[in-house]
Amino acid sequence: MSRIAARSVEGRLQRAIQHERLHQRPADVICACCHTQGAPAQGGVRLFSIPCNHLWCSDCLTHVFDQALKSKPFRPARCCVDIHPDILKAAVDPALVAGHMDAYLARLEELHCRNKLYCHDPACSAFIPEGNRSQRVGICPSCHAKTCKKCKAKSHWGPCSEENLSKAAEGDEQLLALAEDKKWKRCPQCSAMVEKERGCPHMVCALCRCDFCYKCGKLYDEDHDCEEGGRVENLAD
Repeated sequence: MSRIAARSVEGRLQRAIQHERLHQRPADVICACCHTQGAPAQGGVRLFSIPCNHLWCSDCLTHVFDQALKSKPFRPARCCVDIHPDILKAAVDPALVAGHMDAYLARLEELHCRNKLYCHDPACSAFIPEGNRSQRVGICPSCHAKTCKKCKAKSHWGPCSEENLSKAAEGDEQLLALAEDKKWKRCPQCSAMVEKERGCPHMVCALCRCDFCYKCGKLYDEDHDCEEGGRVENLAD
């Protein structure tokens, strides 16, 4: 074959490849959970993008939201990362959102609150959100009882009694003593106590899914490097 003929054949092949690329059908867009076909304009379902770049359909988001509501202890709706409430509001069955979104947001706030406060009444013990707290008192959203923020007892006039302060401090001291004895560590994001039974220092909190180092207590990321915890090159491995 002459050089001219070879160039002609090569040119036709290149043009054919370019034509194929221009007219190539896009890859199927599917739900990462149930693999349902997306693209509503073509008869598929609407898919919602999660910050981890995965796509979820409304049915799967409704299911994971419902499971989060039933979880004990509470675990938020999650893909690779927590699913933002705004995505849930847009995707989840409106009837489920209307009846349970406020409760979900309240449990989400409790999970991430660093200074947790609960109703002093043992028959209630509901979490008191930040919005229900003044400088000294928290008002229970469930039974409306008032709890002192400092001594955690029933709201009162004047300084906290030594007895109530001692009880509050004693409870904290007992927990801290037990944690020290068991070598537990606090999650740096939600303050939950975490126990490592085996494995490397890279921990994932069972409640808020925060990655942290069990040795130094700091957040774990790709650049984490401490004398005790060592260095992690790739958290995905």
